[in-house]
Amino acid sequence: MAVPAGLAVAQPRADKTSAVAVRLSSGATATSFNGRVRGNESVDYRLNAQAGQAMTVRFRPGNGSVEYVVLAPGGDTPIHNSRTAGNEFTGTVQASGTHIVRVFLARGPARRANEASFTIAFGLDGHGARANDALPPARPDSTLRAPDARVVGGLARGDVLTVRSGPSYSARTLLRFPEGAVLRSFGCQDVAGASWCSVGPADAQRPSGWASARYLREVAAPTAAPAAGRDSRVPGTPFQATGQVECRLQGQAPVTCPFGVRRHGPGTATVEITLPNGQRRSLVFRSGQVSTEGREPVVASREGDNMVVTVDGNERYVIPDLVIRGE
Repeated sequence: MAVPAGLAVAQPRADKTSAVAVRLSSGATATSFNGRVRGNESVDYRLNAQAGQAMTVRFRPGNGSVEYVVLAPGGDTPIHNSRTAGNEFTGTVQASGTHIVRVFLARGPARRANEASFTIAFGLDGHGARANDALPPARPDSTLRAPDARVVGGLARGDVLTVRSGPSYSARTLLRFPEGAVLRSFGCQDVAGASWCSVGPADAQRPSGWASARYLREVAAPTAAPAAGRDSRVPGTPFQATGQVECRLQGQAPVTCPFGVRRHGPGTATVEITLPNGQRRSLVFRSGQVSTEGREPVVASREGDNMVVTVDGNERYVIPDLVIRGE
C-alpha cells in the first residue's frame, strides 16, 4: 500500500492513547467496534496482517470532527488519511506486521476538548471478513445527504471551485474545478453554519476532499422514466431525458457535454452527446454492451454507478446508469 501523494500529515498530539487489539477469528464474517474520543485522546486499533492480504477499513464518524489514519508496520507516514481520502480504505498489504488504525479528533475540536463517537469495522482477506457487513445501518440525519452528482455553478467569472482537505475555508487546497465541471458528492453536512460536501471527480469511487455546497448544483436531470405504455419526452426534443455528462477528448481536460437519451426498452438506449467542437457522438447501449452508430472501436468498463466509454482511443465519456435506466 504505497502512500498516495498529498496524504502525508503530521500525527496528532495525543495526551492519552488507548490500544485495542483487532482479531478476526476463523470463519468470522466481520468485526467492528464502537468507540469515543475526547480532546487530544486517540485510539489505536492494532491489526496484524501479512503481505499480500487485502485489508479493509470502514469508518462511520458520529460527526465531521473525528478522523482516522492507517499506519503501516513501523511507519509514521499514513498510507490512508480519512480527512483527504474518505472514510473507506481498501489496500493490499505490502509488509507483514502490525498495522495501526489511529482514530482522533481534528485539531480544532481537539483543542476545544470536544467529544465524538464512531463505529469502525475491519476486514482482512483470508479471514472471510467483510468490513461492510460489520457496520450497522446509518441513522437518518437531516444534515447528511446521499451520494449524488453535482455540477459546479454560481462562481464569479473566471473563478474556480476549491476542494479542500477539510470542511473549512482555512483547510489546505487539494483540487480546483471550473464552472460546469461534474463532480460526485459522497454526502453533505453542516459545519459551523456552512454546508460542505465531500466530493470527487464524476467517476471517483471515493471522495477527494471537501467543497462548499453553495457552488454545487444538482445535475440537470435525466428526467424520470416514462410510465409504462407512454412515450414521455422532454418538450421540444425527441429525447426522454437531457442533461450533462463528463466527456474528454484526447489531450484535453475533462469537461461537461450536453446529452439527450432515447430509451428503447430495459437496458437499451441511444445517448447522443454534443462535443465541445460541435460534433455529435451517438452511443448505443444494449444489455450492458456499448457500440457506436459508426462502428468505431469501443472499450467500456464499469466504475461504480457509471459506464466509462472510450471510443477509438480518442474520446472518453462517463455515463451514469441513471441515464440509461431513467429511474
